[in-house]
Amino acid sequence: MERAQAFMENFIGNWNGDFPNYPLTAEDLKKPHAVMGALLQVLDRLGIDTDVVLAPPPKEDRNENTIYYWDLLPVINMTRVINHLVSVMPQVEATISIVHFLQPTATTSHSILLLLFNLMVFNEEKMRNIAPYEEELFAKTGEVKALEEKKNRLLEMLNEQAEEKGKRAGRLEKLDHDIKVFEEELKQEKEIHDEEKLELEVIQKENKQTEMIIEQKKSHRDALMAEVARKRALRVYDADDIKAQAEQATQNLQELEEKLDSLRAILMQKENSLKNLQTIKPNLDSANNLLHEIMKLSDSLKDFENGDLDTDSKEGELDVLNTELGELQAQLSELQAARDDAARKRAESQAKRQQERTVAHSSLREAEEKDKKLRERSKKALQRTEEIKELTTKYENEKTAGIEQLATIKNNFCTELKTMEELLLKKVVEAEKKVEEKLKNRHPVKEQTDHLIVSNRCRPLTPETPAALQVCSWPFGVSNLGIVGESGIRKGVFLALSVCCDAKYFKTHCDLVHELRKQKFAEDKMRDWVCLIDSESGRRTDVIGGPNKNGSRDYGLFQINDNFWCSNSTTPGKGCRVTCADLITDDITKASICAHKIFRRQGFPAWHGWTKRCQGDLPDISDC
Repeated sequence: MERAQAFMENFIGNWNGDFPNYPLTAEDLKKPHAVMGALLQVLDRLGIDTDVVLAPPPKEDRNENTIYYWDLLPVINMTRVINHLVSVMPQVEATISIVHFLQPTATTSHSILLLLFNLMVFNEEKMRNIAPYEEELFAKTGEVKALEEKKNRLLEMLNEQAEEKGKRAGRLEKLDHDIKVFEEELKQEKEIHDEEKLELEVIQKENKQTEMIIEQKKSHRDALMAEVARKRALRVYDADDIKAQAEQATQNLQELEEKLDSLRAILMQKENSLKNLQTIKPNLDSANNLLHEIMKLSDSLKDFENGDLDTDSKEGELDVLNTELGELQAQLSELQAARDDAARKRAESQAKRQQERTVAHSSLREAEEKDKKLRERSKKALQRTEEIKELTTKYENEKTAGIEQLATIKNNFCTELKTMEELLLKKVVEAEKKVEEKLKNRHPVKEQTDHLIVSNRCRPLTPETPAALQVCSWPFGVSNLGIVGESGIRKGVFLALSVCCDAKYFKTHCDLVHELRKQKFAEDKMRDWVCLIDSESGRRTDVIGGPNKNGSRDYGLFQINDNFWCSNSTTPGKGCRVTCADLITDDITKASICAHKIFRRQGFPAWHGWTKRCQGDLPDISDC
């Protein structure tokens, strides 16, 4: 009994040392509210959200009987949490019920609190052992960041090269399109040229035939003249006869030439007459038809004269004949006008054909010049295409080299990372073994001591303090680690660790709005958040406010209070389950999650800056 009492007193002493804000006595172990409060303190240190433990079940899980045990819901939830923690401990076989909390005894309360207290101490010790390896791993973040930047630069280079390749491809497509257009135009011009060439060949053939006929006529004339000369040479005349015959022949020749000229003129007149006749033949036919009708009318007039001389007078007949004569003269004038019009049209058609022939010759010359220019442009385009192909080949080679370099960097990084992970896992296993050995070799403590497993707070160093590992931690600044001997003289090493906080300042409202959108802040509340951040931190992530009246401080962009929401130790805890150091880095992800949580529970009035300055006009972010 005395031994159990000593154990209980030892536990209470260790508890009061670790939880000075919530001290316990032996009598408190028999009070339900005191036991529940102590359990909530331990759960908070374990990183379990106490609000979840105290919260009622969701509406869809409730029934009509829930209202009857509404006040017991926190106790029920606490029972479930502790049973779950006990279930994952194979060496512990126990079941906690509601009775242990509603009617606690010193023994049961001591057992439950001792079990959870040891679990808390074990977890914190384990985290402290892993911390150096985490720092070593995080120290590699700079190298990882440099490699990622190098990777991003290479990707940007690849993107630029791809963009240039796309532009070159576009230019090649445009050149191909232009070449096709020029080829189509050249094809059309060649077709026109071939048609004109065929027409010219037909005309040339006609000219050749005409020349051949002329040559035949000339050769026939020469043969006749030669025959006449030969026959004349066979005849023998006197000089006078010869002279007379020559004069006669000359005279005959002149007469023949005159006759020939007259015949030619007559032939031309006949041809013209024939053409005119062919032109006026339709008119003559119509005139013949009219004359035929006139003859019929005259016959009918004669019959009419013979049959009815008494009824008609000569004057009426004369008027009828004069009228018909006038109509015939009008028709004759119309025929002459039609003939003149036909002659004019014929002359116009001849002029038009001549003009078309001239235009065809000029078009042919222009087509030849265009063909020459198109050939030159095609040659230049082919040369440019070859140059672009060479550049494309060069780009593909550079791209292949860049991809190989990226693959090499990636493989090296993965190898190093795997090596670091293996070393870290090895160190963690060794640390776990050491902690287990210490727990196995631990002896019962009859007096209050600063043992590693029972205490992780800084205590005053006195000669009575046994050798123990003392860790003094603050959220920022310097941490001291040392070993103290029996004489009170510090032995071992002094380790100064500096926690770096990378600050960030949002220069404009738009920069802040863009970052808040990345963190999923509601668009309809965006102006309130911008005003709140302006009022609380001036858009800086490294601001530490306070101290407040209760001694607490506010941290980061959203000025989150450490009394309720963030832990001042290296272990994440309290409402947001983060350390206060996490809230003053340039990465506002954790701070944003915490701000969302505060807003869901308390709304904007949780921030005094918003209450004082953001109830009226809000900043304009319409341009963002």
